[in-house]
Amino acid sequence: MIDLSPLIERITSQVSALKLIGGAARFEEAQEGIKTLPAAFALLARESPEPSPFMDQVVQQRIIVDFVVLVACRNLSDASGKAAAETMQPVRHAIRQALLKWAPDAEHDGCEFVNGEMLDFVNKVLWWQDTYRTAYMIRSD
Repeated sequence: MIDLSPLIERITSQVSALKLIGGAARFEEAQEGIKTLPAAFALLARESPEPSPFMDQVVQQRIIVDFVVLVACRNLSDASGKAAAETMQPVRHAIRQALLKWAPDAEHDGCEFVNGEMLDFVNKVLWWQDTYRTAYMIRSD
């Protein structure tokens, strides 16, 4: 399983545009924790094991880990959200540059981008979710 602390530290050290960076268990907790913008929150999304290639008593599996970076931006110059979306693009780009090929630790593969989608636009705050992927191996004794 991935530890979110190195991920949060990586984003903090590499993305100076963010005023708040944290972790959350769910989108709702991130929304409640928003105090200043732009902000980003890291969340674990899922772990998916690949089948073990061995048919004997040894189990060796590659575990695919998806994690999410929620980004929240606001731009009060228009009520439609277009300005907030324009404000968000360089922030998302900086986060992506910080995470691509970066490995959370020696046991994990470098991260890759999976997908992104808009989650919400409420109170003139645009919420976007980018999903990234890494992997690690487990083995039975």
